[in-house]
Amino acid sequence: MTALAEDLAGKLGDRQAGSSVDPADGALVVNVVNDQDAQTVQSAGARARKVRHTTGDLQRISTELGQGGLPRGSSWGVDPQADAVVVELPVGTAFTPGRDYGDAVVVRQAAGPARALATDLYGGLTINRGRSGEPLWKALNGIHLVTG
Repeated sequence: MTALAEDLAGKLGDRQAGSSVDPADGALVVNVVNDQDAQTVQSAGARARKVRHTTGDLQRISTELGQGGLPRGSSWGVDPQADAVVVELPVGTAFTPGRDYGDAVVVRQAAGPARALATDLYGGLTINRGRSGEPLWKALNGIHLVTG
């Protein structure tokens, strides 16, 4: 499935808008912005989902947001399932983007206060991300140490 996702991303280039696996049936879902690309995706054996924003657009917005103005402790990133840059704010903070990105930016409040992870972070730590009713994303943390 990864090979198919990479192949389609290569064919579609800037016109694709990310991909994910549907947890209900395991199908590869590729976000596209036009009907012609939807047909390309379907012909390759994946499911096409029409969205408004390309990955390039969302990455540009993510970079702009990361250049300042977000409250300390915020996190943000491109979420292909939301077709948006999702900004998560620490409890008790507020943020309004300096320009109107419309539905390309979703601002959410974190479930709890921000905390430093330096003392809680170790190699192999599983990092879970997801909310009720949404797919759970997992990653493993790797740490490389160099001794002098």
